Amino acid sequence: MSNLYFELYLEKMDWNTDDYKTDITHLKSYEIANALVTEGKINDLHIEIIQAKGDWLNFNTNVVGDKYYIQTNLIFHEIDLSEDNKQIINKVIEKCELFFQDLEHLDTITSHNNFEILDKIVDEDGFVIKAREGGGWGVADDLRQLLSSQNVIAKTIRHQQSRFDGGASGGFEEILLFISGSVTSGITWDILKGLLTSRFGSELEHIKATFVDSMKFKRLRRSIADRIVEDHKDLVLIDFYKQESEITCEFKIYGIIEKTVTVLCDLEYQIKELKLERK
Repeated sequence: MSNLYFELYLEKMDWNTDDYKTDITHLKSYEIANALVTEGKINDLHIEIIQAKGDWLNFNTNVVGDKYYIQTNLIFHEIDLSEDNKQIINKVIEKCELFFQDLEHLDTITSHNNFEILDKIVDEDGFVIKAREGGGWGVADDLRQLLSSQNVIAKTIRHQQSRFDGGASGGFEEILLFISGSVTSGITWDILKGLLTSRFGSELEHIKATFVDSMKFKRLRRSIADRIVEDHKDLVLIDFYKQESEITCEFKIYGIIEKTVTVLCDLEYQIKELKLERK
């Protein structure tokens, strides 16, 4: 069973101005504990919203452990909405409420949180691998299958799928995996890179792997939470990579106001710079 968090936004764009003036307003929040959530169910929700809204919609899903974070933006090309468009918004809300009411779920609440999940995944030294595919999906399954074919067990830290429906539809997929040191015993980045190159070829520029020291990483994550005065359980790792003598990592804090924390640190995981953005 999973926990599902859904945020619905209204995004109004004025196409009559040179800078495409945009106004974003939060409409609704839904939180469903211990629901039976599958990829098929998420697709069903997307279809329900598309049928009510029509074109011009952003539908973004992030899966972290047993938690699903979904953000949907209903896009209109006018600042002052017509009555017809207001009715469309009401219809979307009705569709969402019916969908969540019909989800199968249990009454008990799980005690897991994102911090505990990440703590269990990065439980020893290993590699963090990030892959991204623009314009379509499939890289996550391809990467998992490739590693599995080599008897390498990868744990998923975060999996994101973003869809855009408007004019020409599109989207992207991104996945962050962890391979523990015990699994990768004797495997270096050069070996991993060789495996990835044989499968993805020129697409390898969208895939990167970074060695992570488990104890230093856990200490760093706690320090970040203390500095930004946030509950550490809400920090979701979205990126981690090394460049020369520095390490960069990013975390998301999901909610009505989404926050991104970008941290630059030295090779001992000591914080040099920290930036917090809200949107």
